[in-house]
Amino acid sequence: MIEKLDKATLEQWMHRLFDRLDQTDEKIKRLALQIAVEEIKVLDNQDMCLLLHVNRRTLQRYRKEKILKYFNVRGKNYYRVVDVKEFMETRLKEKEAIN
Repeated sequence: MIEKLDKATLEQWMHRLFDRLDQTDEKIKRLALQIAVEEIKVLDNQDMCLLLHVNRRTLQRYRKEKILKYFNVRGKNYYRVVDVKEFMETRLKEKEAIN
């Protein structure tokens, strides 16, 4: 059965609905910002050597063979965290396929 809504009740529902939409919008903005920050985070050669347990020569080989994405700023190599995660996942899958 459909009830008749008075103006005050309808306005309350609309207000609650818009509040929920605002909350959802804020959550989406925070998540998008978090993803953007993740894209910006970078590691240098020393960080990569420690993280991957390899030496600088191995990193150089990864770069030369285009196995690992990087960029260079004023003669120093940097690696985006998202690219490093992708590299590590790929290497793990390759090792699992071998075993």
